[in-house]
Amino acid sequence: VQAVVRGPAPTGIRARQVARAVGVPVLATMRPERRLDTALDQGRFPVHRQGPLAVAARSVLAALRERENQPPQEARLAGASRG
Repeated sequence: VQAVVRGPAPTGIRARQVARAVGVPVLATMRPERRLDTALDQGRFPVHRQGPLAVAARSVLAALRERENQPPQEARLAGASRG
C-alpha cells in the first residue's frame, strides 16, 4: 500500500508528513485539478492530458510496471524504500 497525495494542503502539511501519519510511503503527489470536483459531481470526467491527475496517474502506472518487472522480493523492497 502506498499513498497518492494531493496538495498543497491549506494547512501546509507536506506529502511526506501525510505518509508518515498513515504509515505508508508516497507513491505519487499531485496538485489540485481545477474544477475536477465540480465536474465529477455533475457526472463528467474531463480529460486533460497534461493535468495534475493525468501526470500522477502516469507516475503510478510507471511505478507499477517497474515493480511488475522485478522479482517478488525486489518489488517489496522497492515499494518499502519509496517515500
